Amino acid sequence: MTPVDLERLARYVTPEKTALLIIDVQNDFAHPEGKGAQWGARMQPVPDVVRSINRLVETARAVGSPVVYARIEHSPRTDRPNYRERYTQRRMDPADLLCATGSWGAEFFADLLPPHPDDAVITKYGYDAFQDTALDAVLHSRGIENIVVTGLVSNLCVQTTAEHGFGLGYYVTVVADATAGDDLASHEAALRNLGLYFGLVATTDELVSVWRGERVMESRKDAL
Repeated sequence: MTPVDLERLARYVTPEKTALLIIDVQNDFAHPEGKGAQWGARMQPVPDVVRSINRLVETARAVGSPVVYARIEHSPRTDRPNYRERYTQRRMDPADLLCATGSWGAEFFADLLPPHPDDAVITKYGYDAFQDTALDAVLHSRGIENIVVTGLVSNLCVQTTAEHGFGLGYYVTVVADATAGDDLASHEAALRNLGLYFGLVATTDELVSVWRGERVMESRKDAL
């Protein structure tokens, strides 16, 4: 991956104007016994992805950036007709759905740092964390202009959330090693598309360094 322009990244992630979004780090996506693993999803990157997210959570809290947790829940009562049509294609039993409301699969993965009392927790019923939720209102109430998007999976819920956020006027950064896709090709395609058309794609190291003010100062010294 091409290194990001650190000066530009710094403008995109000013702590007081930036929220860290954690998308769908739930048992059915992240746990080795979850439905994703049962259905053959690419699970190898998940432990490292969760460690990267936890590192970003700790850094965001340290610099004063709000943290928002989003989780998906499925139910025949809340899934739209076009999504219910996909149950068969996605091997989803209506009686035993992926991230079914109230199920173990819908709970946050235990290795993920849990929400603090002042963190927002958003429940969504589709891929996009902005659709039919209070996420935009929560961000606006805190004066947020920039979003850093992490979580699972890169080619579905992370991508649709980042794209919608861009459409709503937020400056978007996606953290490449703090997300993973169903398969490597889909993951790489999603990151390429997001980086070309919707915002920046950075690494955890780059973002943490910028939030701490380290790499930006180094790049300025190098330019002298």
